Amino acid sequence: MKQINGLKIIMANVIDIATRSALASIASPTSGRVFYLTESPREGFFVCIAGSIPVSDPLQGLYVASNTSGFYYARIREDREGRPEWFGARVNDPTFDCWAAISASFALCQTTILKPLDYYIRSTLNFDRSSCCFYGAKGSGRDVGVGVPTRMGTPGGSRVILTGPSAAAATVFQFGKTTSGTGDDASITRNSYVRDILFARDCGSVAPQPSPNSDPINCVKGVIMSYMNACGMENVSSYDSPVGFHYFGVVLSYARDCVASRTTPATSPINDFWVGHLLGNYQINYYIASNASIYLERPICYDENAVFDLSIGIRVFGYIADTFINDAEVGRVNIGIEVDGRNSSGNTIPLASGGGAHQDVRISNAVVDAVGITGIQIRNLNRSGEVTLIEPYVALAGGGSYGINMFDAEGKTRIAGGRILGGASTGIQAVNMTSLGIEGTYIREVANPVVLNNVGMSSITPVVTNHDVQSNQAVDLINCYRNRVAPQVTGSSGKIATGIALNSACVVNEIDPSQVNPGAFAVVDPAYKVRFNGSDARSAPAFGANGNVLVGVTG
Repeated sequence: MKQINGLKIIMANVIDIATRSALASIASPTSGRVFYLTESPREGFFVCIAGSIPVSDPLQGLYVASNTSGFYYARIREDREGRPEWFGARVNDPTFDCWAAISASFALCQTTILKPLDYYIRSTLNFDRSSCCFYGAKGSGRDVGVGVPTRMGTPGGSRVILTGPSAAAATVFQFGKTTSGTGDDASITRNSYVRDILFARDCGSVAPQPSPNSDPINCVKGVIMSYMNACGMENVSSYDSPVGFHYFGVVLSYARDCVASRTTPATSPINDFWVGHLLGNYQINYYIASNASIYLERPICYDENAVFDLSIGIRVFGYIADTFINDAEVGRVNIGIEVDGRNSSGNTIPLASGGGAHQDVRISNAVVDAVGITGIQIRNLNRSGEVTLIEPYVALAGGGSYGINMFDAEGKTRIAGGRILGGASTGIQAVNMTSLGIEGTYIREVANPVVLNNVGMSSITPVVTNHDVQSNQAVDLINCYRNRVAPQVTGSSGKIATGIALNSACVVNEIDPSQVNPGAFAVVDPAYKVRFNGSDARSAPAFGANGNVLVGVTG
């Protein structure tokens, strides 16, 4: 005899019981007597207890009522853990809906644990209880592998697969509440965690629906993480949904090592967008914005289908606040990462609209590789905007347009270090911006390394090197004002026509060509280090008349 939680357990001569009904029918039940239920897949030890079942358990995963009044049988388990199989889930069976069994485990167990097998569901799985966990098997796959069908990822880990008619439009997994209640902290999920699970959409017979309009936010979602505080999601994958992950109403929470991938097109190519990780909303979901202190750590997304209208790896949009993205890896999409401060009407959210006062984003050590159009795009931020790119790595596929493209962004934008490799026609473009910082960003083998149009109050110090690609000018200034420009420019002989070019509308700029190497020019002559309206800036009267100055080594 042993004692568990104050109950004396009679372990000697444990009797096997084939079914729950047989367990309920045991004559003359004895409190403390243990039985082993052999009913597949509900196997486990049950102890007889005198009293009434403490909570409702209609699927009999944890409790089986005795036919003798005043007794019931309780499953013996570690801590408060539970498994969907106890509630009747049948794994690896596409014809069986495991939704009810998994949901029952959520309701009655603090931690629900999946086996490294497949659980098919036919409607959205919701996990919104506070101080609870949902775990798959350790080692559940994140990488689909070369030559492996990618529609639902690689078998062998814990997979939850949405199948049947709902696969066309339903979300696969909802983590957190669907509404925030009446106040900032009302009705939200707290201190809950999900890890080591792949959520897939079975598009084998039912393809997902496209967006009903021209906005990716209305696409079908794979995983939604919403209305929560101090929660986390780790090693979670979302496969074959038009939007892999959508995050909003999130406070002081993280998603770590989460992977989005999609290969199957929607039912129609019109408005068939794909976004791997979508952060934000067109309304204030929490405190001052859509998210407050959300952390994406090592998010991954890849696999563009050429049929898609547009594919974006990571998109931060709308009411932006306190968004931190670290060590992202994005590949094979049209646009790698986008920060977009527009509202649903396509206009920049004004500063006076509450959450519009905090458009701040920090993106550190992003790897954006083999992207088709633009590596990183920043657009339509109001003057509260503060976007920092720390050590970005951008490599576009051949024919790409921009390494980093920024326009109509007030506030402060800073690119600290990093590199942009060949493949883009333009390395960095900035249009209609103030307080821009480009600090030592390495731009290699690009036809138009830096192009600034109507940019002011900025400091521009890129590092430009061309050995194989011809460029007209390393830094091109158009209608720019009150900037400090001091690039490092070099390369093989004849690969760069001009170091720094200013048009006639550029005023009050400080230009330092000390580190511009004429040896890389088509004509090896210091006269091509700085050109103003097509002429040598050193001898162009209009250059100084416009308030521009040359400093440093000009020869």
